[in-house]
Amino acid sequence: MRSPFIVVASPEYVKNYGEPDQPADLLRHRCLFAATLTGGNEWIFNRDGETEIIKVPKTLEVADSDLLLQGVKYGAGIGYLPAFLLQNALANGRLLPSCQISVPATGA
Repeated sequence: MRSPFIVVASPEYVKNYGEPDQPADLLRHRCLFAATLTGGNEWIFNRDGETEIIKVPKTLEVADSDLLLQGVKYGAGIGYLPAFLLQNALANGRLLPSCQISVPATGA
């Protein structure tokens, strides 16, 4: 079973750059991604039964999910990561679910 992906940002990033209100707003944000997780810089959202794919700007690409998680925690940008990697960081407030706009689709 695949883990759903969640868009997350650090409280510092949200304070400095704001939070996107809808998936298209991600085009104006610093987006961090690992092509090994998603296959590229396309983030997938489900909204009202429709799938929306956003090709985010390539602000920073890393080859490792742990590096991606650390970059997001330190405020380098917004990340799109599997929920199972985020449990502790979300529970302790190090990361905030961003894009309170839709539920991301099940992993790529």
